[in-house]
Amino acid sequence: MVIQILRWLGVPAVIVGVVGGSILLARYAVARADLRCENQVGGACVESWHTGVVEWSIYVGVVVTVLLVTLLSAWIAPMLKRSVSVVAALLCVLPLAAAYIVTGWAELGSPIFLAILAAVLGMALVWRFQSTSRT
Repeated sequence: MVIQILRWLGVPAVIVGVVGGSILLARYAVARADLRCENQVGGACVESWHTGVVEWSIYVGVVVTVLLVTLLSAWIAPMLKRSVSVVAALLCVLPLAAAYIVTGWAELGSPIFLAILAAVLGMALVWRFQSTSRT
C-alpha cells in the first residue's frame, strides 16, 4: 500500500522533473548559441543560424518533454496506466493550446502540432505495450 502511494506521488514529481529538465536543457542550448554569436545588435544575436538554433531547441524540447512525461508517468503509476498516459498527454498539450487560443500567436502552431504528435505517439506506445489489467 505504501509503495502504491509513493508511486502515485511520483507521477507529479516526474512531470515537474521532466519539464524542469527540458527547460534547463533548452536554456543551455540557447546560451551556448548566444556565446558563439559574433554579430549582436542591442544584445540580441543577428546571425542567420541563431534563429534556427532557438527554434530547434524549442521543437526538440517540446517533443522530448511530451514523450517523457507521457511514458514515464504511465510507467511509474501503479495502476490505470493508460488513463495516466492520456491525462499526462493532455497536461502537456493543453497549456500550449490555451496559450495559442488566448494570444493568437501563430508561432505556437508548430510546437502545438509537434506536441500533439508526441502525445499521440506516447499514448500509442503505452496503450500498445500495457495490458488491459489494472496493474
